[in-house]
Amino acid sequence: MTTQPDSTEQEPVNDRLDDHLEMLRDPADKLLRAALAQGGFRLAVQCERCGTWLVAPSSVKRHLGPVCARHAQSEAGVA
Repeated sequence: MTTQPDSTEQEPVNDRLDDHLEMLRDPADKLLRAALAQGGFRLAVQCERCGTWLVAPSSVKRHLGPVCARHAQSEAGVA
């Protein structure tokens, strides 16, 4: 008959492994993770038309800023 290891015996091993992995993490990764948790970063993309950085969700979604979107729309209507 085999015995199952007690789950409480496994917990200290997992804690030691977590501590060891934490020591191996790059300090920059720790800073990035902390900033992300605090909402210190936003997604940004460059406008496909002019290259300006966009952070507004609607602009990020279409990869065009509002002015470039209007220009693109008017050019599409002319063509």
